[in-house]
Amino acid sequence: MSPATTLTELRQRSDNRDLVRKIRRSVAFLGRVDDVELPEQITTEDHRLINLAELGWLAFGLVNRDGYEFGRDIEKSQTDALGYGDPVRRDVENVARNITTTLLEHGKRHIHELVDGADYSGIRPKENGEIVWDEPDLPLFEKYRMIIIGEDGRITENWLMGRGYGSVELETAQSITWNHADATAQAITLSVDSDPAIGSPVRNYLGGSAIGKYTDVLGWNPETPAPAPDSGTGDGGSES
Repeated sequence: MSPATTLTELRQRSDNRDLVRKIRRSVAFLGRVDDVELPEQITTEDHRLINLAELGWLAFGLVNRDGYEFGRDIEKSQTDALGYGDPVRRDVENVARNITTTLLEHGKRHIHELVDGADYSGIRPKENGEIVWDEPDLPLFEKYRMIIIGEDGRITENWLMGRGYGSVELETAQSITWNHADATAQAITLSVDSDPAIGSPVRNYLGGSAIGKYTDVLGWNPETPAPAPDSGTGDGGSES
């Protein structure tokens, strides 16, 4: 018989309010697939962030307080059988991932290239500093890599949460309104594809000065041995 306990004791052992995190500050970077590579890690040995700007990444800039939304829509098919009320099999057919945010900054060349589906590398300012560019009639959307990093916690217990995408491109761009009250913001959605270089659509990062304190609770403790492979006996015991 299993040892007895109480609900309070189970909660004390199971719940950890220190793992309830928010994103208090964030930064995002963008780069063409031929210009940058997703880093293997985003922090150094002393828990500082690597300098993505020096690696060729371009700053995404200010976004509104809604931040970034990471969509993950799973499409499944099911097989029904005669005499059964519920499906006897379900299969994942498609997982559509996307990133949604609202841009606040205006005028960055690489952002206009992303949204307009164009290459403006040949555009030069006029003698008076004015910049003029023509949007293409038919956009040709480029593939980009993207890294988004969020921060939470105190300086001494800092959490750095990152998401790296090896292949994104513009999916939708909502209209821009010019008026007295609002910034010239634009909501955009980026579609996410698997990156052939890493074989994955998303690379997740979890670092910062606090992470070492919680590795056991988080379940990523490198000292914990991996579970032994199933022996295949089917009885839960050892082979005789």
